[in-house]
Amino acid sequence: MNYNITDLFERKEKNTPPGEGLYITDPTDLEIPALMPNFIDECWGEKATGRIKTGYPLLDFYLEGGLRPDVYTLGAISSLGKTTFALNLAVNIARSGEAPVLFYSFEMLENEIIAKIASSFTLEICESQSHPARFAQTATAIMKSEPPDTTTRQGAITYEALWERLNNPSYWKCPLYIRQGTTTTTIDEMRGFVNGIKASYESRIEKCKNSLERLELEKIEQRFQMPVLIIDYLQVMASCLYSDVGLTDKQKNDRVITALSDLKKDLQIPIILVSSLNRASYTGIVQESSFKETGLIEYHSDVLLGLQPTSALEAYEKDEEISANKLIALNRKEKKKPVRDISLTIIKQRLGRLDGHINFKFDARYNNFQEVYGGNRRLSKEEQLILNDLQKRGEKHE
Repeated sequence: MNYNITDLFERKEKNTPPGEGLYITDPTDLEIPALMPNFIDECWGEKATGRIKTGYPLLDFYLEGGLRPDVYTLGAISSLGKTTFALNLAVNIARSGEAPVLFYSFEMLENEIIAKIASSFTLEICESQSHPARFAQTATAIMKSEPPDTTTRQGAITYEALWERLNNPSYWKCPLYIRQGTTTTTIDEMRGFVNGIKASYESRIEKCKNSLERLELEKIEQRFQMPVLIIDYLQVMASCLYSDVGLTDKQKNDRVITALSDLKKDLQIPIILVSSLNRASYTGIVQESSFKETGLIEYHSDVLLGLQPTSALEAYEKDEEISANKLIALNRKEKKKPVRDISLTIIKQRLGRLDGHINFKFDARYNNFQEVYGGNRRLSKEEQLILNDLQKRGEKHE
C-alpha cells in the first residue's frame, strides 16, 4: 500500500499502533539543516573526541589519524598473533595517555594476559639497554619464576625493572583494565564497566590534589570520556553469552556483533573485536570473504583488519592464480619462525582508505609487534614521511 504525507500524519494523530500502519514524525526533522547542529557538536564541537593513536604511526596514517568510535574487527588464522597484537594496541594506548582501555579476555586468564604484557616489556628493556634479545623472557618463563623482588634475571634484565613498569601507576598515563569473560558475562555488564571507568575518572579528578596531575586528568577526561573496549575474541564470547540457547554458531555471532554495534553507537567508543576466520582463509589470503561464515561481522564492522604472513601476501600480489598449496606452505614456513614477518591489511574502512598494507616484525617468543617501514620493497611516500618524522624525534624504528 502506498502512503502520502497527509495519510502518514493522519495515522500518527490517530495513534495507530506500529503493527497496523505506517506513521512518522515531522519530516523536516530529518532534513540536513535540522541535523547540522548535532553534526557540528559531535564532529567539530565540544563532543568531538578526535582520534586515538594506536602507537603505530603508519597504521594511524591509514586509519585517518587513529581510532574513532567504530567497530574494528581484527581477523587472522591461528598462531599469527591476533591476541598479542590486540594487547600491544591496548598497552600502547594506555601508557601513552591516549585513552583508558578495557580488555575483555574470553580465551586467556588474567595472569596469562599480564605475563604476555610483561614478556613484551622484557624485550623492550633489552632493546633500550642495547642487550641481545635472548635475555628477554617468554610469558611461560615469567609465570614460573620467583616474585620480582627476590630474583634477578640472568644477564641484562632484573625483575625490579620489570616490576617497575608493571606496578608503577606513573608509567601508565591511562589505566589498562583486564576483565575475564565468562558464561555469566553480558553486554550490559560491559556497558556498566565502561560507564564505571568514566565515573572513576571523575572521582580521581575530584580527589587529586596535585594541580599538574589534575590538569592532565582533566585533559584526558575531556578528550576521551569513554575507554577503548577490546574483546578477545568473538567466537568464544558468543559461545559464552549464549551457551544455554539453541542457536547455531553463526546466529550466536550475529547476536553478539549486532549488540556490540549498538553499544558502540550508544557509548561512542572504539571497539576492537578479535575474530577467527573461515576455513577457506587457511588456503588463501585474508579478504572480506574470510569473515563470511561468521555471520553479520562484515556488515556491522566499520573497519576490517587482517593479519597474514607478508610472504604469502606478496606472493599473491605477484600472481593471483597462485595455488592454495603454495600459500599453505608459505603460512606454515612463517609460523615456524620465532620472529615473523606479518602484514596488516585494511580490508574495509567505512570512512577511509583501503590501500593500506602495514608490515610488522612479530616476535612470537616475547609477544611483541613492531612496525616495519619498507621491508623488501621501496618505501612509499607516506612511509618515508613518517620515518623522517620518527628520526627527527629520535625514536627507534626499523
